[in-house]
Amino acid sequence: MTNEPTDSAMAGAEGAKPAVSAELSGDQLIVALSGLWITQTVALVDNQMRQLEKQVSSALTFDLSGVEDLDTAGAWLIERLGRAAAAQGFAVTVKGATKQHKVLLDSAAEIPST
Repeated sequence: MTNEPTDSAMAGAEGAKPAVSAELSGDQLIVALSGLWITQTVALVDNQMRQLEKQVSSALTFDLSGVEDLDTAGAWLIERLGRAAAAQGFAVTVKGATKQHKVLLDSAAEIPST
């Protein structure tokens, strides 16, 4: 048995590609995420998230209210950006997260930095 995504899973994933929208509001960067933040799709936003890591220069708020699904791969991309902000001493907050999102984000936070 393989862990390859099925055609129907990929069809569903393509219908709700992950998206990132970043907007500076006062002294806070609001990063709104939407779509499917899962293993099959996060490569589509990885470069954009890495660019934000390099540019973060203020407190950071993630808005996850538009995230349709999240797995550990998606949680890790969020955590990585949050760590970049925290490493510079900026506060990081999350809003709009479901209970499941919070569990996954907490798990990603336990992954040691490399």
